[in-house]
Amino acid sequence: MEELQNLFDVLVRDGKYSKSFEDFQTQFQDEEYQNKVFDVVSRDKLYSKDVNSFKPNQVMMVWSH
Repeated sequence: MEELQNLFDVLVRDGKYSKSFEDFQTQFQDEEYQNKVFDVVSRDKLYSKDVNSFKPNQVMMVWSH
């Protein structure tokens, strides 16, 4: 859960998401949405690992701040 909160915080900080954390959690349950978020954070160099490590409950996410 902490990794998802960190992701949410980065997206909000960078103006890429404006809804609540609860909304984000709900949306992030959808694999297509996860892929869209991955595309954005990797494109903007906020995440540098592969898509498989990005998925929930995988390796701890490391965010560029």
